[in-house]
Amino acid sequence: MEQVLRWTQQFAKRTSLTKSQAKLAKRVFLSFMKTRLLLSVTLLIAATGFTYWRWSRPAPLGETDLLLVGDLANRTGDPNFDGSLREALRVSLSQSPFLNLTSDE
Repeated sequence: MEQVLRWTQQFAKRTSLTKSQAKLAKRVFLSFMKTRLLLSVTLLIAATGFTYWRWSRPAPLGETDLLLVGDLANRTGDPNFDGSLREALRVSLSQSPFLNLTSDE
């Protein structure tokens, strides 16, 4: 900030401005520097946000990625649900073109 004041004073001496003109030049210069700083910070935040968004996404499943469906615990007490929940989940997931299910063995 002190350097800015010195620059303004040197500019005023070199151009032989009046005090009011020097104050105006100082205000314009400080306003320009504040705007420049604000734009720089905004650009830095936007670039950081874009980089985080771009590289933090999970990788899509490939053909070699497999999905294993484990056993489901039937806590309802109804014996009809013992094996049917797992089988229903396997059938539903196998309909997706994006998933590869492992075999039962």
